[in-house]
Amino acid sequence: APLARHIARSLVDDEFDLTIFQDLPLDHGLHSPLTMMWPSKPDWPARVVPLVVNVLQHPLPTPRRCFKLGQFL
Repeated sequence: APLARHIARSLVDDEFDLTIFQDLPLDHGLHSPLTMMWPSKPDWPARVVPLVVNVLQHPLPTPRRCFKLGQFL
């Protein structure tokens, strides 16, 4: 949680618009890669900070904005 808070604060400071979910369940976009890396463990040995980029509802982020997000991270 401290890393997630740090990322969120830093992104806002860098003028990225965020929505923060406290209890968003993991979906296949995160679950599937984790099960490929650690298929036999029900409890993964790594912590993750899920990041969801809007690709469905307008206004959509531009490719440049997504690239800048990647650079930031």
